[in-house]
Amino acid sequence: MDSGFFSYQRKPRLLRTSAMLAPLIPVFAQFIGFFLLGYALARVGFLNRSEIASLNKVVAYIAMPALLFSGMAGLKPLELPALRLFLGMSLAALLTIALVWLALAALRQTGTRERRFYAFAGGWSNSGYLGLPLVLTLLATVAAEQKLLVFAFWGLAVDLIVVGPLVYMTMRLQDVRGRQRVGMLLRSIGENPFSLSFLAGLAGAYSAPFLPEAFRLPLADLGGAVAPLALLVMGAGLALYRVKAELGATLWVVVAGKLILHPVMAFLLVSLISRGDPLAPLVALLIAATPVASSAYISAELLRFRQGETARFIAVSTPLSALTLCLAGAIALALASMTALR
Repeated sequence: MDSGFFSYQRKPRLLRTSAMLAPLIPVFAQFIGFFLLGYALARVGFLNRSEIASLNKVVAYIAMPALLFSGMAGLKPLELPALRLFLGMSLAALLTIALVWLALAALRQTGTRERRFYAFAGGWSNSGYLGLPLVLTLLATVAAEQKLLVFAFWGLAVDLIVVGPLVYMTMRLQDVRGRQRVGMLLRSIGENPFSLSFLAGLAGAYSAPFLPEAFRLPLADLGGAVAPLALLVMGAGLALYRVKAELGATLWVVVAGKLILHPVMAFLLVSLISRGDPLAPLVALLIAATPVASSAYISAELLRFRQGETARFIAVSTPLSALTLCLAGAIALALASMTALR
């Protein structure tokens, strides 16, 4: 470990955390700005429901796969430590979803279908838009960028090939019975935009040496449209889709599950499974501390189900996540200062 890292450790932790989190302020500002812009455009009639649905399909089926394809170019994601991270974070997400579901069932404020979808929101992280820059910003001095990117990709993969597909399939399968379920299951896997994005990321990682730069650059530009378009759609959805019932305690159960329970579960389970790798639990903690994923709204729009409520979960959990992200960042830096990560 170089002397720069040791001098970095000697700074007061609170000041160091504040300085490291400062680059995330523009990310939060952009998040809120595009969200409010979408809300305003819908309120004045510039965007209607059909246009929102079309924009949402562009994000889900075109821009998101392009982003993953170009972002993973040249990396080698199939490494054992990263796969252990993926396993631990998958278990943490599923356990959080189950516990949130039980809490919502105890409240008896929602129907079975709503309870299922809301519980998934409680374990669905904003891993791409907030988690990735957070990991790269806070841990840049203690681990190589390529390793951080691979770990962050597998953190994102939890949402792309575990939580996202499960939401899509369980919500679609609920209204189907008997043998039709098999056909619906296969169609759900094939139509699922999140699985498509994950496969695009793997394809980008291993095909990059054979593709010209002129092919990758347009894909990177297209992928850059994911965040602005997704936020516009979410803001517009909050304006156009009424919340059908007062969420009350349901809202706070989902938000607490996402911002408190999920990070704790992710850190503990990844620490247990990663077998002494000091970096994996820190990546898991930072990604899991992010708010409800924008992908949750993408799913709500594709399923035509509770768009307004889902936008509300995101709108409330995002500003509150500034507190949990600061706490997670401080913990990650404190642990990193005690462990050689290189």
